[in-house]
Amino acid sequence: MATTMEIGRHMFRESGAPSTRSMVESVVLHALVLGLLMLVSASLLLHTAPQKKREVDVVFYRPPSVAVPARALPLAAGKTGVPPGAPAPALKPRPNAPEGPEGPGKPELPSGPHEGFSAEAQPPQPQPPAVVLT
Repeated sequence: MATTMEIGRHMFRESGAPSTRSMVESVVLHALVLGLLMLVSASLLLHTAPQKKREVDVVFYRPPSVAVPARALPLAAGKTGVPPGAPAPALKPRPNAPEGPEGPGKPELPSGPHEGFSAEAQPPQPQPPAVVLT
């Protein structure tokens, strides 16, 4: 139930919703301010002197041609450099360094496992806790 209170020509409601009269007043005031703003801005635009435009010359030219060097021929494989699969030479070789090993690992040690990990291996299952009867 909404109660109203009448004072003079205005009605106030507890709901706080704007009345029709207040909405019309708001629209009229906004229209007047907008019209005044448009008149002021139009008068300012009419009374300003037009600025002189500077002329700009646009010139298109062809850049000078650049000579492209011919590609170098690929070196013949095997004549220079390191053969494929061999280790790369040292960047700063020492003149009296001893020779490196011929193969990987120590020859006196047995070779590693011949087969890898199997996919069938399962992790150990946790056991249920033991029940102690007393």
